[in-house]
Amino acid sequence: LTGAPAVVLWDADTVNRRLVRRAWTVDPSVGTFDMPMELGFDQGGTGWVARNRAPLFVDDVTVDERIRSVSWARGNDFTAFAGAPVMAGDTLAGVLTLNLRPGEGLGEDGRELVVSFASQAALAVRNARLFSETQARRREAESLAGLSRVLAQTLDPVAMAQEIADAVRALMGTQTAGLYRLDPDSGDIIAVATAGDIGPTQGRVVVFPRGTGVASVAARERRPVITANLLDDPRIVLPQEVRSPIEQATYRAVLSVPLVARDTVLGALSVGDVAGRAFSEGDVRLAQAVADQAALTLENARLYVEATRRRLEAEELASVAR
Repeated sequence: LTGAPAVVLWDADTVNRRLVRRAWTVDPSVGTFDMPMELGFDQGGTGWVARNRAPLFVDDVTVDERIRSVSWARGNDFTAFAGAPVMAGDTLAGVLTLNLRPGEGLGEDGRELVVSFASQAALAVRNARLFSETQARRREAESLAGLSRVLAQTLDPVAMAQEIADAVRALMGTQTAGLYRLDPDSGDIIAVATAGDIGPTQGRVVVFPRGTGVASVAARERRPVITANLLDDPRIVLPQEVRSPIEQATYRAVLSVPLVARDTVLGALSVGDVAGRAFSEGDVRLAQAVADQAALTLENARLYVEATRRRLEAEELASVAR
């Protein structure tokens, strides 16, 4: 309807202030379409639209400092740019952009049409997100129910911990996962079970001394902790003997949530992935749900094992007394 040779719908991640190229259409006459897959809110005309949540119409991109990729635009003879925010209520859902050639500039009617398209796109994006969230929550509920059934088949805390680590890694699609217990005497965080590449351990149990590592922060503050790269996050203390194995592993981004049962912190559940992974609210919700289930299940198993041990000791003493 507008005659634009290149139209892109960008999805907005307002938490990380990023725009992801979600859908696009390009005229066959366009030689190369090397537009980036992601942009920051601080980049180019598209970022300007996202940042200001307002339409932007530029008749000559070569003289407007808000436009990036000017050489690409010149190479494809794209002289004009149009962009409009895709708003779902008060929330920025995305940005709709058009690149136009000489003589294809939008008049007043064309500009109103672009804004109207953006409004229609907002409805489609909102409905798609609602559907996606519903499907995701259904899958999460099914996965958690499946994990509960698996855990009900054993009372061995070590076996349970490994099932939990394997399950949460698969559920969240991460490089690594680990279940850690907090030693009440030393304050150290000690690995009970891990899954994936956590770096070389030389067969030793992974231990984060008191106050070190992401899991320590989550356990101490009793809340989820996220870092895009634990190696350069000033909040995360990593002595060299702890840092060295991590440097040889594939994960950098970490999400860690506390394990709490009966108002007592037992440890933490952590997942790790490649540098820069942005863990979403859904990721935090899922990890915390698994952690809550794991904490209660492991505490019950510990109590059962302790009760069994005491019963056997009592029986042994009674046998000796006879």
